[in-house]
Amino acid sequence: MKTVIFLAALIASLAVGSRAMAQAAPPNPDPYTAPPPSYGAPPPGYGTVTMPPQNAFLMYDAQRRNAGLAILIELFVPGLGSLYGDHGVGALITWGLMIGGIALVIVGATNSVDSIDRQGHDNTGAGTEIGIGIAMFLGGRVYGLVDSYLSTEEYNRKLRQKLGLPAGLSLGVGRIGSGPMAALGPRLSFTF
Repeated sequence: MKTVIFLAALIASLAVGSRAMAQAAPPNPDPYTAPPPSYGAPPPGYGTVTMPPQNAFLMYDAQRRNAGLAILIELFVPGLGSLYGDHGVGALITWGLMIGGIALVIVGATNSVDSIDRQGHDNTGAGTEIGIGIAMFLGGRVYGLVDSYLSTEEYNRKLRQKLGLPAGLSLGVGRIGSGPMAALGPRLSFTF
């Protein structure tokens, strides 16, 4: 019985103490605003960047990525253009498609050599493995080129948004048409 009374008194004192603390603290009308100065400075990246427009434009110009350079890098080193555009998943997809395509070509070639009978006839469908491998390899190259361009443009768009700049002129891939007949195609847009 003494334990029950002790627990009841403890719970009551906690309830009264929490109410007193809640009444002492001023209510925060907007929970998404910066904390009051007594808590210290907000962590880095908290909220939006507020700076003069001239500084924002200069910062954007210093940090933006060039989509043409991304495509050029991608031409010489597959996957590196996507990494330049800050899209590591795109580089992994490019590398996966290309390595998978090369592996299928090698498997198809070895099956073709092993399956030729004495009269020189091919007894397996090794040609389809080679064809699929070549298609995968070329698909990886095309995907890498497109992804390097689009990821660089997306990086620049996010940078403009972070700095509070207008979206500006953008060239990209977008929907053409509407409804079931919609397709993807080149898109030029200017937003301010």
